[in-house]
Amino acid sequence: MPRINVRLNDVSSGFEVIPEDTYQVEILENSKLKTSSGGNPQIGWLAKILDGEFEGKRIYWETSLLDQSLWVLKSMLEVIGLEWEEDGFELEDTFGCVLFVDVTVEQWEGEDRNKVQGYHAV
Repeated sequence: MPRINVRLNDVSSGFEVIPEDTYQVEILENSKLKTSSGGNPQIGWLAKILDGEFEGKRIYWETSLLDQSLWVLKSMLEVIGLEWEEDGFELEDTFGCVLFVDVTVEQWEGEDRNKVQGYHAV
């Protein structure tokens, strides 16, 4: 097999931990429907920070599609002003939407990582 000669030591994964704060973000087209490690449906949201010291950095969070957790998704959709039909909504309609997210830092498997804890309208 061929050797791939590239320098990866100084390349960021794009998800470096950012300080706890509230950030204005735009939802990106890379957001998608997925399955959790436990086999449950969820949406994996990818967004970029729009201003400040961390402008352009990406942040990721998930919302469960289990009945008991839909209130989290509903609150986010209300914040971005997305209207839905009785049987749901189109994920693509969220792409490009802007909102503020409250970001915290917590430990996961011995490493710091960001977690989105709340949503606010722009």
